[in-house]
Amino acid sequence: MILSIPSPTVSGFSIGPLQIHFYALCLIAGIIAAWVIGLRRWKARGGEQEDFETIVLWAIPIGIVGARFYHVMTHLGDYFAPGVNPVASAALNIVK
Repeated sequence: MILSIPSPTVSGFSIGPLQIHFYALCLIAGIIAAWVIGLRRWKARGGEQEDFETIVLWAIPIGIVGARFYHVMTHLGDYFAPGVNPVASAALNIVK
């Protein structure tokens, strides 16, 4: 294909038994950047840091769970097709 971008051959690195994926590092960097920028803007508008952190500590896990739910709902065949074990499929997708 002329207008395609190939996937990188490396998706992460290992530290002992722990596999670190580059997309996870990007997600963490995005969360930290949003936290820092959001807190600065929150304080500039007169908000308290504790209130902002309460919101963020609820928003991050809800966002992660919501993103996973969206992924499963848009890829139902990967989890609920005939002959597919949804628990094994979910475990495989987490390990990937």
